[in-house]
Amino acid sequence: MSSRIRVARRKRRNWKAILGPIVVVLVVIAYAWFWNNARAPAHRRYDNLIIDTAARYNLDPYLVKAVIRQESNFDADARGKAGEYGLMQITEGAARDWERSARRSFGSKGSLFRPKLNLEIGCWYLAQALRRWRDHAGREVLILAQYNAGPSRAGTWAEKFKGKNILESIPFDSTRKYINSVLAHRKRFIQEQQLDDGTKEP
Repeated sequence: MSSRIRVARRKRRNWKAILGPIVVVLVVIAYAWFWNNARAPAHRRYDNLIIDTAARYNLDPYLVKAVIRQESNFDADARGKAGEYGLMQITEGAARDWERSARRSFGSKGSLFRPKLNLEIGCWYLAQALRRWRDHAGREVLILAQYNAGPSRAGTWAEKFKGKNILESIPFDSTRKYINSVLAHRKRFIQEQQLDDGTKEP
């Protein structure tokens, strides 16, 4: 009887000896991950998520990143004046459209602040515009016009200003500024990545 008790105790001590270092390693990894993400510049914090989500929708990740920069300046908790949510400033209407298309529920309104879901819906919305304007000469301008001012206005401008410079012809000053800003951000992000990769001189 006493020998069995000693064996059982010995086994418990062995498990503690194994689990202790594992817990320490996991804590160190978690701390390192948190520290690296906390120190990462705001505009780099979501790079992996942006790249993965953009790839699934055949989108330019630099364009997606530039839209985020313009919409929320990488603030996942941003709330727009018209009630938009998160990184890509998703409206509840866009989220409902995504629900019908994806046959999934986004849950509560507060869930739209979650970066992964927010990017999923925002990239889905951009992908709808990309499919619509894929063969148009002013494709990028119209994609961003649709994201900013809605599909109806983008369609009207594409038809009305056919053969003209779409960007310069858009009657909304705020939309023209929005598009110019997004394209400028994208150019900067591309140049920054080229410098990091060593493919462009400073």
